[in-house]
Amino acid sequence: MKSHDASYKAIFSHPEIVQQLLQSFVKQDWVNELDFSTLEKTNNSYVTEDCRERFDDLIWKVRWHEQDLYVYLLLEFQSEPDYFMPVRIMTYIGLLYQDLISSQNLKTHDKLPPVMPIVLHRGQHAWKYPQAIQELIAQPHEVLAQYCPSLSFFLIDECQYENETLMQIDNAVATLFQLEKNDDIFTKAKQVARLFLLVKHTPELERIFRHWVEYNLSMRLKEPNAFKAAKNLEEMAIMLEECVDSWVDYWEGKGEEKGLQKGLQKGLLEGEALVLRRQLRKRFGELPDWAQAKLANASTDELESWAEAILDAKTLQAAFLLNEDLL
Repeated sequence: MKSHDASYKAIFSHPEIVQQLLQSFVKQDWVNELDFSTLEKTNNSYVTEDCRERFDDLIWKVRWHEQDLYVYLLLEFQSEPDYFMPVRIMTYIGLLYQDLISSQNLKTHDKLPPVMPIVLHRGQHAWKYPQAIQELIAQPHEVLAQYCPSLSFFLIDECQYENETLMQIDNAVATLFQLEKNDDIFTKAKQVARLFLLVKHTPELERIFRHWVEYNLSMRLKEPNAFKAAKNLEEMAIMLEECVDSWVDYWEGKGEEKGLQKGLQKGLLEGEALVLRRQLRKRFGELPDWAQAKLANASTDELESWAEAILDAKTLQAAFLLNEDLL
């Protein structure tokens, strides 16, 4: 599994995000009856007959009235949707039931819990394939109709949501969907800043989002280390806003290949200096002219050295690795 897919899955491995997904994008009456305090991620490392583990699915358990409800969430990463998705869902639910029978030692007359299958599709084009197994089976003779399986899944199709709708929802999941769209760099800066405000209350969640956002934005810039100096989503947003003049051509794919590395390097230096300047101000207050000049003319190696030195430095001069006796 690709690293960005793994980080995307990590986002939906957090209960707060699953709750937001159900409340904001499923929006059915029964969702309001769920006890989200009982939301629990369960084991889903089932192995199919060909011995290939599935890494694109998540299973959550939550109390619904007096029974458990299993929410089967499948994250569809493929650019081209799977025409036979209902068959995959039916197979996966069958494996889930087999596991529950075995692990919970279900006996004759015991009932299996209900399962809510959800497919989260991330493609750029709308889903146009069947959502029910019945649509994939040839029309049987009426005598056989009763023996045909009946199963459908709930589809959340990201590309179907307009930015205006997502902005009105205004939670971390909606902002994530916005970030997946092909917006300009100015819009991305605002979206990253908003995401930080929405998740900063949970450091672990902020860290997960930061890894995913960092990868995706760096990929758009074709520079894997674009946000190396940023310690959180807020600093990433600041770098986007302040370095937009250096990065915008390369974000939109306008920069000539010959000048691409030079332009990105300039943007990286500006971004690293910006983050370090902010950290120094927080620690030592407004910076004197000599410190501003050093930051403005620093190399990448110097910025990295100063970023490490600030962790233990007790004075501004020490942060710049200066001998205070010579000042």
